[in-house]
Amino acid sequence: MLMSRFFGSHSVESYPMLDLFLSNRLIDSGIPGFDDSKLPRILGFTFGGLIVVNHIFSQLVPPAQLDGQSSRAGSLPSDLSQVFVMAEWLTDAQKQELAWVSYALIRNTKTIAVIAFHGDEIVLARGCWNLPRVDNGDPETPLKILQALLRSFLQELKSKRTIYVPSGAGDSGLSFIPKGLNSLLAQSFPSRDGGLLLVSDVPRAYNVKDRTWIQCLAEKISFHL
Repeated sequence: MLMSRFFGSHSVESYPMLDLFLSNRLIDSGIPGFDDSKLPRILGFTFGGLIVVNHIFSQLVPPAQLDGQSSRAGSLPSDLSQVFVMAEWLTDAQKQELAWVSYALIRNTKTIAVIAFHGDEIVLARGCWNLPRVDNGDPETPLKILQALLRSFLQELKSKRTIYVPSGAGDSGLSFIPKGLNSLLAQSFPSRDGGLLLVSDVPRAYNVKDRTWIQCLAEKISFHL
């Protein structure tokens, strides 16, 4: 604005050397009152955060597709059955958040089953699990069965924060993992009790990028529970 006034009808673009001079002066002198040494760190955090946010939201899918499950379900052992149960006390907003995130994990990683837990309580089970068929009219029965099986494991996760079994998880003595399955990744919430547990039929299913993304999703869910 001031430059337009100063140069009258001529635009700043008419003076390329002046434009270069002003740019160099700004770089040399810095921004008044701002510590330039902090600029690389600020830019790093900013662009890093944008990449993570973009990765999270680019993986999420329209609600109309939330009924879908793993595309490999037809090739899995016949003793596994599809489960999708959430705790009844959750609000609609919390259920929507868990549905979106669990679908994104199954759809965009090699995950075949997901558990989300809040404190010591399992609030979501989704994917392929080998659970006894109990027809007692209680829709939360799968959650209660998994709750009993995972009690000691969830206590262990509180101290370790992250547990990754890259292969042989189904043969490691963990009673809640169906035989023949391979990878297990458990990621606790960063600032409160709870977390995510993922299972895959593929060895070494979660690389560093996957685990970083899953950690971000765990933090995202923690804000809603």
